[in-house]
Amino acid sequence: MKVLKLDRLNESTRPTTAQAKKAEREKKKAEREKQKAERLRWKDVIDNWLPIEGSDLLKLASDKSALNRMRTEGWETDRAKFPAGQDFPGLHNEEGRPTTAVLDCAESPVELFLYFLPREFWLGVERETNRYYDQELPARMDSKFRSQTGSNVMTLDQILANEKRMHSRIRAHEILQCIGLLLARMMCPHIRRLSDHWATTSIGAIPAGTFGRFMKRERFDRIMRNLHFSNNLSTDKAWKVRPIVDTLQRTFLSGYTTPPVLSFDEAMVPSRSRYNPMRQFMKDKPHRWGTKLFMTCCAKSAYCLRLEVYCGKSSQDPAGDEDPSDDSSGPAATLRNMNAVLPRKEKGVYHAVVTDRFYTSIQIALQLLKRNVYSVGTIQTRKRGFPTFLKQKESKRPKHVPRGCTQFAVSKSVPQLSTMVWFDNTIVYIPAATTYPRTKGDYTLSGCYEAYHQYMGGVDVHDQLRLQRYSVQLSLRFRKYYKSLALGLIDMAIINSFIIFRENCKMRGDPPADHA
Repeated sequence: MKVLKLDRLNESTRPTTAQAKKAEREKKKAEREKQKAERLRWKDVIDNWLPIEGSDLLKLASDKSALNRMRTEGWETDRAKFPAGQDFPGLHNEEGRPTTAVLDCAESPVELFLYFLPREFWLGVERETNRYYDQELPARMDSKFRSQTGSNVMTLDQILANEKRMHSRIRAHEILQCIGLLLARMMCPHIRRLSDHWATTSIGAIPAGTFGRFMKRERFDRIMRNLHFSNNLSTDKAWKVRPIVDTLQRTFLSGYTTPPVLSFDEAMVPSRSRYNPMRQFMKDKPHRWGTKLFMTCCAKSAYCLRLEVYCGKSSQDPAGDEDPSDDSSGPAATLRNMNAVLPRKEKGVYHAVVTDRFYTSIQIALQLLKRNVYSVGTIQTRKRGFPTFLKQKESKRPKHVPRGCTQFAVSKSVPQLSTMVWFDNTIVYIPAATTYPRTKGDYTLSGCYEAYHQYMGGVDVHDQLRLQRYSVQLSLRFRKYYKSLALGLIDMAIINSFIIFRENCKMRGDPPADHA
């Protein structure tokens, strides 16, 4: 009897199905009312262009209709209403510098190189090179057997036995010796053919080769023929060099503290091979055909903190915890790489990134500003949010307009965001998420174009050192596209090693080393 009463008591206290449905309806009603209130609040913000901050920056960046209205309504041109002028307030005050770990290796160029491409990486290259040799051995022996002519024909077993007798396992130190010989050829390119470096006699004023002191030519050819960096498992378009890219991304970032100002741009690793699945054509580059890289460099020293191989828009990684509001490949790459390079957001501490017109948009500028990242860069006038009234009819500066004249507009809702038209020989449009225009006499000045000219060259300087000084990649041509691409990535490790070595010389008070 007592058990029966207890069961009835539990049933009476248990919520009925009708009560549960009523609670669910009330919850949904409260949620709808909350969403309605938020829509009304946001409509009031956009109608009156009220100041916003925090999460509202992301909301504006993703609201396409608001951005379209912003083009005509959301900008202030009255100088009297411009905020007080200041450039990069709260910018991180510590300059980028080599870390302690990399400075421990800075006395030796070889140790510096092995910091960025460590011994564990080369042991992996040894493993994959030998694996590739074993995979290709049956096909090579069969081809050699079929190509025999004459009466003295060996059997397949005899050919295989001769190959095993002549071949020894390729070791990591031998691969590094081959890279060292390619470095020597890079610095001494006066001999036409690579094989001439093993010549035993001089030709006129060209001395005899010296490579034979370090490695036999047959062994060098065998190693370079089988050189491989990953197993033949296709994971993405860059799978042939993915181990190098992953290693460099990790070591580049660990070798340098994050500088206050970064430059972001694309670079080209030359390659005309039609078998290269990542081949791109860029008409404005010195080498127009090749593999495109997204590079994040220190704007002051040109040290590369991160590289990313462009494998196509559909195969790019997500931008960390947030989706890019501008899904164009350029601005999305800017956000993705800034999230990978910059430290956690800290209140009152800002960084800055300088980009060109392919990587700049109002939407990404708002997203970066939410993350305490200022942005400066040229922009394409068709981008959402850009003020239409600043767009000029001509691309060239009119003759009646003096060179150096500027026009400004400041966002009504985001006072940190300003846009400038700069009348150079061509007309340049520069938005800046931080730099307030400063009025001085009859002129409106801004640090945005000064910052753009001062800091934009980080990636270009790194490229100049890599391609126009000495390049291992350009010193030798390969039939396999991935070998040339791998040497281009090794060039980047060499340039970063040179930058660290030069920084170390300055820190010790020694004369800085030049590129030679």
